[in-house]
Amino acid sequence: MQYTYIASDNTAASADTAGTALGADNEEVVIYGIYWGLPSDAHYIKIYDKVNVVLDSTTNLAAFITQPSHAAGLETIRYIDFGPKGMHLGEGGNVVTNGNQITVIWERV
Repeated sequence: MQYTYIASDNTAASADTAGTALGADNEEVVIYGIYWGLPSDAHYIKIYDKVNVVLDSTTNLAAFITQPSHAAGLETIRYIDFGPKGMHLGEGGNVVTNGNQITVIWERV
């Protein structure tokens, strides 16, 4: 099992190299969970079934999770659990976020 820490917004690298890669191209990985250390209203996490993604692309988008509005009285998301079998990504993975202090728990298969 591996842990990848994303300190802050990783959307601005460039339009065609956004996010943080998990594994290598065409390598199967499994994400078990994501900790959201510093959640803020409307911050998001996008998970792609691909290592290299184009910013704001929906191609190979496996999940899109957005923090709810605290002003509306909704609960903050601190942990995203993909269960004991996890979320399988067959072409490597990539996590794009405009959030802060994100930790992804994953492994190569």
